[in-house]
Amino acid sequence: MKQLNLKFKHICYLINTKKTWLFVIAALFTTFIFAQAPKAFAPVLGNAASFAVFGGNAGITNQGVNTITHGSIGTVAASTFITGFHDGVTGAVYTETGTNLGNATGGIYANVPAPGTATTFSFASLTFTDAMAAFNSISPAAQPGGIDPNAGELGGLTLTPGVYKAVTFNITNLDLTLDAQGDPNAVWVFQTSAALTVGKPGPTGARSVKMINGGLARNVFWYVGSAATINSAGGGEMTGTIISSANITFSTAGNAVQTVLNGRALSLNASVTMVNTTVNACDTWTGLTSNAWSTATNWSTGGVPVSSEEVLIPNVSTNQPVVSSSTSSLHNLTLYTGSALTVTSTLQVGGFINNLGNNFAATSGTIVMNGTIPQTIPANTFTNFNTVQNLIINNAIGVALGGTGNINVSNLFTLSNGLLTTGNNILIINNNATAGGASAARYVNGNVRKVGNQAFTFPVGMSSRYAPISISAPTNASDHFTASYVATDPDPMYPRSSLGAGLNKVSSTEYWQLNRTNGVSNVDVTLSFDGTRSGGITTLADLRVANWNGTTWINQGNTGTTGNIGNNPAGTVKSNPALAVFGPFTFGSSTANNSLLPLSLLSFSAQLLNNNTNLAWETTNEVNASHFNVQRSKGVTSFNTVGTINTKGGGNYTYIDNLSTLTSTASSIFYRLQIVDNNGDFTYSKTVAVTPNTTTKSVRIFPNPV
Repeated sequence: MKQLNLKFKHICYLINTKKTWLFVIAALFTTFIFAQAPKAFAPVLGNAASFAVFGGNAGITNQGVNTITHGSIGTVAASTFITGFHDGVTGAVYTETGTNLGNATGGIYANVPAPGTATTFSFASLTFTDAMAAFNSISPAAQPGGIDPNAGELGGLTLTPGVYKAVTFNITNLDLTLDAQGDPNAVWVFQTSAALTVGKPGPTGARSVKMINGGLARNVFWYVGSAATINSAGGGEMTGTIISSANITFSTAGNAVQTVLNGRALSLNASVTMVNTTVNACDTWTGLTSNAWSTATNWSTGGVPVSSEEVLIPNVSTNQPVVSSSTSSLHNLTLYTGSALTVTSTLQVGGFINNLGNNFAATSGTIVMNGTIPQTIPANTFTNFNTVQNLIINNAIGVALGGTGNINVSNLFTLSNGLLTTGNNILIINNNATAGGASAARYVNGNVRKVGNQAFTFPVGMSSRYAPISISAPTNASDHFTASYVATDPDPMYPRSSLGAGLNKVSSTEYWQLNRTNGVSNVDVTLSFDGTRSGGITTLADLRVANWNGTTWINQGNTGTTGNIGNNPAGTVKSNPALAVFGPFTFGSSTANNSLLPLSLLSFSAQLLNNNTNLAWETTNEVNASHFNVQRSKGVTSFNTVGTINTKGGGNYTYIDNLSTLTSTASSIFYRLQIVDNNGDFTYSKTVAVTPNTTTKSVRIFPNPV
């Protein structure tokens, strides 16, 4: 046993034996500090952070009537491998009986059959991957040099932070105490290649792991190479995240005494069995000190929640929580019936919101959805008609509005990363509120409403296309307009063949729905175009705003354009002033100059070599394009198709035309491309020519936008 600086409390006893005073000094060991215990580092738990229990590929069994997990549970096995639980979020039941009742407050994730789904299985699979990564990151290989403090027996010891290692770990003699020495970030990692056993048989055999001097359960980790058995006799309070290669078992069937784990039980390759067990994987609000979210003593774990943790807000009699200083973070959030939460600063949410209390106020605060998995803002999550002062979307996977209910933003809506998908709901930007941050990878997929008398650009898009549409300022503060973008051909719902005066064609790739949903204000409308979605735009002067009036696409003019028409066309076109007709909008062209087809041709060339014509072309921005017909002519008026090549999303194409089949030789042979979209519409490239029986002739048109 390697030890340094054993601390003693010396107690002097005076013993009077036959008038002889004997002084006996007894030494009481208090804290062990080990010379070679290296610093421990907490693993990144990822999705596993929100799980209280994970049953690997073998499931989870509850054999008690009073089991509760404050956090999610799951397995990569079929849902039938979870028994004795109900989902505290959805209410789904997993083989509960009168003697096996368990509540998973954070939800249950498993494979099919129902109530398991492909979605819940996907999340369970990600959790398994993250748990395995965490297991490896606390292994002896990743964190070497661990100390065995007492031949594997930890009972009765008080240990400072560090890495500890033994073949087996037991906590059987007495409780284990972990001393953070005033450091709330202190980390312990315990590594055993075999088993972990806590407690021993008998009614007094339960053992606990206790934290002192600022230690937090979330910073304790157990690497278990085999199985873990926690207080088989029932009772006791275990601490830390247990990641085991094999089974994890709490208590024994028939024990009524509650066993507690402040942490997580994650089995990688086996199952977890629980009997009347409470697992606190999350922070629960107590409000013992004040209503300040940032005060550690207001939380069950003794620490303020961090971004990886699940948070529960119960109905407490006093001191409902208020997020009022700096930025606070959490993973999953559950508000129980009768509870309340007020945000006046910033709250970052990385997982789900489950509001059973209907009293979540953020009218003076900022909500940031910053998960790494799909997130949902349920209907009526917030008070005051589901209103937040500031809403920030910062999730590359995306955030959706759930259920049936709109969300209101009273000050600022920001797209920092990813999409907000509204479905049938509406993102409402209230009077004097603004929206920002939209780009090709950050937009609203769905309905956006602007209330008020301010000019506004709707940050809408669809199918990886950001396609803003703008209006001039309405007259009245109570007026509002609602917009969405549709990344498909307006035909046949709004036939492109039904054209009003001044229109030669309209777009076959996209349109917007812009409706006046309250008031009588007439506004100017500005459409945005982009070569990646809007097709060939080559003549800005001929571009038009087109609007469907119920029977016909009508010409709403061009009072100004911005942008360019080069290799990467992008810009805007503005309508006539004060439009009074709303509904579908798209691009029109007054002439044939703008193809409005879904492709831009950057170059097209032909070269004669050994009686073959080598054709080459390059494209970009292929949207809904189908194929190219290579067409040839001995003159310049009658072309025949000699070959077809399917589109591939953009890039370089080649085609070789053998001229040996020609019955006669013309002075020049002409080629063009017929570019066909998925709807059968087409346009032509410019023409190139080669001259046989002469010095090789090559003609190149570059750039050659369509």
